[in-house]
Amino acid sequence: MNLKKFSYLFTFAVLVLSGSLFSQPVLSPVNSIGEFRNIGETRVWEIEINGEIAGYLKSQLVGSQEINSYKTFQFNQELKLKYLSGNVEQKRLTKGNFFVSDKGFFNGNQKTITIGEFTEKIEFERSGSIIEGFFTRGGKQIEQSVVMAEYIKPLGNNYFDQYELIFAREEIFVGKSINIDVFDPISLTENSLVGEVTRFGFIPLHTELSDSVYVIELTSPQNMTLYYSKDRKLQKIDIPDYKMKVYLDTVINEVNELPIRSTVSVSKSISFIPNYLVFLLISLISLLMFLGKGYRWKETYIAFALGGIAYFIIPYTQFPVQSYFFKQFILPAFQSGQFSYLQGSLPSVAGGIIQESLKIILIFVILRLLKPKSYQLIAIGAAVGAGFGLIESSYLATLSGNNELFSWLLLEKSSLIKFHSGSGALLGWAMSKSFSDLMKIGAITTLINSFMRFLPVFVQQNVLSFELINLIVAFLAVMFLSISLWIIKRGQY
Repeated sequence: MNLKKFSYLFTFAVLVLSGSLFSQPVLSPVNSIGEFRNIGETRVWEIEINGEIAGYLKSQLVGSQEINSYKTFQFNQELKLKYLSGNVEQKRLTKGNFFVSDKGFFNGNQKTITIGEFTEKIEFERSGSIIEGFFTRGGKQIEQSVVMAEYIKPLGNNYFDQYELIFAREEIFVGKSINIDVFDPISLTENSLVGEVTRFGFIPLHTELSDSVYVIELTSPQNMTLYYSKDRKLQKIDIPDYKMKVYLDTVINEVNELPIRSTVSVSKSISFIPNYLVFLLISLISLLMFLGKGYRWKETYIAFALGGIAYFIIPYTQFPVQSYFFKQFILPAFQSGQFSYLQGSLPSVAGGIIQESLKIILIFVILRLLKPKSYQLIAIGAAVGAGFGLIESSYLATLSGNNELFSWLLLEKSSLIKFHSGSGALLGWAMSKSFSDLMKIGAITTLINSFMRFLPVFVQQNVLSFELINLIVAFLAVMFLSISLWIIKRGQY
């Protein structure tokens, strides 16, 4: 069996495994809060309104204790939010302790609420079916006592960690109807949590983040869409009536100050070692298709290593440029309701230009410094692309936090590796021919690179599903790899 046929069969196997293992799973309920939240763990959600950061929710599981014979977990919560009241901007800071039983039922809270220069206090505690305590108004303490069934779950406005507490105790599957009695632990008013789990899939959540999540559409207490992952983290919330988006910013064990969005850490990387090995295997298979006798040349190994190292330039070049286009063109277009696909293509085109230019520069540097023979440039270019694709796939997979070995993520990242290997080989071949050939091939690979990165826009616009986009990208990658081999073999285009 030749290497080209082996690559086809390998891609087909990845596709079958991805499709069969990416079924609609059932998430079983936990028996204890300790099964999905660790003592000392802090979760921070970033709140955006109209595309601007408006605040955050910080939730730390402090510890457990006994309150009125109930095993109780203590959460320290801090909710900061700025909003418009009429035409006046208000800032609200609520912080303090929230107590919940091991089954997720309310046991009490101790909070201070600061609006502008005024601070009020609220303290409630449960005893059986009675919740009693006080709140202050203008510094005056007002006693309050209400009867509240023990099984009613607490759910405060903008306390997104409480959604996690509720759903962790529920069996989650696509098609599940949700109708849960809840109450606000600050105002002590009852309500209902009503909605449905509409789908499960690998979905873009942020510009550089995708994950396998359950999509939960709620109609009460307000219209909102929740994106809930299998590790029981509420990754994202859309609240369209208020033009609000909320993102799980980071999860850490201890916090001294509000952290920035998490990136790649050593501990996170260790859990992805099986994924890295699979990506390495795909890189080597893609490289072998162009290698010939190149395995004998030291230049090939140097090119593979340099291709991988070169990717570390991307977070400091490509990502800031794409972020600039997003903030300057795409976000305002979304807010004004005048989004166009031309605007949506700007970050993709920037990514394509930067990546293909980087590969051309790297192949040229190797040519000037190591002075390989012209016939060696095909293998060198493929090695540069394979190394580059390996690190890109590994970095983006780690950044996503999804370490499922066989999933749509594997199909997507393996497609990136195949494309980079093919484009690198084509660029090396063109460089061995003429400057004119290099410019033509460079333009073609940039166009294809940009197009493959542009396709997720159709997911964001609800035109195509994420799964279908991955199938299209996989098909394009295999076709591009085959055409690259054909062009190099025939010596024409």
